[in-house]
Amino acid sequence: MSRHAFGQSLQLFIVSFERTGGFGLPFFANGEFCVSHLLERKAMISSEDPLQAFVDASGNGDPNVLVIAGYVARASDWAKFSEAWKQKLLEADLRRLKMNEMTERRQRQHIAAYFYRTIEEFKIEAAISCVFDTAGLRRFVSTYIPDSPSLDMQAVRNPYLYAARQIIKNLALGQERMGLLDPVDFIFDNEAEKARLSPHWDWFRSSLRPEVRRLMGRDPIYQDDETCMPLQAADLWAWWVRKWHEEGNEDGVRQLALPWGPKRYIKRTHWVYDEAFFRTTLYESLLPDHPEIARKIVTLPGEGIPMTLPDLSSLNWRR
Repeated sequence: MSRHAFGQSLQLFIVSFERTGGFGLPFFANGEFCVSHLLERKAMISSEDPLQAFVDASGNGDPNVLVIAGYVARASDWAKFSEAWKQKLLEADLRRLKMNEMTERRQRQHIAAYFYRTIEEFKIEAAISCVFDTAGLRRFVSTYIPDSPSLDMQAVRNPYLYAARQIIKNLALGQERMGLLDPVDFIFDNEAEKARLSPHWDWFRSSLRPEVRRLMGRDPIYQDDETCMPLQAADLWAWWVRKWHEEGNEDGVRQLALPWGPKRYIKRTHWVYDEAFFRTTLYESLLPDHPEIARKIVTLPGEGIPMTLPDLSSLNWRR
């Protein structure tokens, strides 16, 4: 990760696997972020068949890493996909597909390959994923942000809130390049994610730039992964993204390094965030109402030396 300024790496994988850059802002041909074309065309697309992103987390409770990942497709395509997935569950004599419930390595790989072919058979538009350094978040908060009655410390320490915010934001910023021309509804797992995300949704939405908010669909939808087939597909993808990350395989997503070999190209976005991301995010969030805490975030502990934060408009990691 050292070769990326401030530790955040992003990869937007289109046909050419071109690297983009800029602290979460993909740079287009003219070097600027542009949504005007997308906003003009989205009104032409039927709301009866919306784009839907089903995402799931891998690593909840892990002290080191959290991955949130999933797939994007039209509602009509997800409906057809779900029927095929259900049939495969019957054929495999499984109640549901949950990667961490399969303990035998060979069985897991065989079954994952069997179900992944269903993802390839249908018009899945894109795969999306984010990796978060939860150990870095914990370390940073304990060093710079003391417990305060004026702060929701449970929210500050919760990596899932950062993950949900960034995966929605990242997809919105990359939609036009990926050919996704209208807002996307996000669907999360009902049991785990609703309690963590819903209380903070209004703040989360208001904290995003207007052009990003316009590309967001409805408020989050929550479904049960026992009965929601696309959430099971998201679990499969999140598990592999986490596996590649923990093995140090930085090219796993880019190369789609599945052991059974892919048969169809699926566009992918993949973003990795470390401690420096939390520093900038929390500084910007706390500065308006808690400037005294924000100032501590940009001072090296024990030295009182102000640190220079990045100019978010100038960063460009294009090679």
